[in-house]
Amino acid sequence: MNKFDKVFGGLILGFIIPVISMCIFWWGSFLLGLDIKFWVIAGVYVGRKTKITGQSIDIFKDEIRKAAKFSSVILLGICFYSAFIAVTDPYTGANLQGMLNLGFEVTNTIICLVIIFGGAGLLLLQYLLLLKAGRIAYEKINW
Repeated sequence: MNKFDKVFGGLILGFIIPVISMCIFWWGSFLLGLDIKFWVIAGVYVGRKTKITGQSIDIFKDEIRKAAKFSSVILLGICFYSAFIAVTDPYTGANLQGMLNLGFEVTNTIICLVIIFGGAGLLLLQYLLLLKAGRIAYEKINW
């Protein structure tokens, strides 16, 4: 292997490995429900990055809010997509009734209420956990 092959291989692998890991996190969060863990990691990253680079608390607060807003927009898009699938599938009510062994019929109104309150709760939980994880990471580092 000559020097060009080593450099070229290093650049390609250096690019492919982060892209593959990001795809794994993305599909894991979308398909397996790992959303909250991913956003907590994002909060820890922002907190550590701003503390290690010596940023003030005001800059940290701005950065963590930007990260929380951005992640909320991404999660909102995922929620809209999931809600669209649930509402357009004619068997969602029957599937929920069978999975949860419910003694009543699940109507479209119930599905919409679960989507609205569940989605809002998920977004709020994600937002607060990201802020809390970032704050803990920022305050716990003695740099």
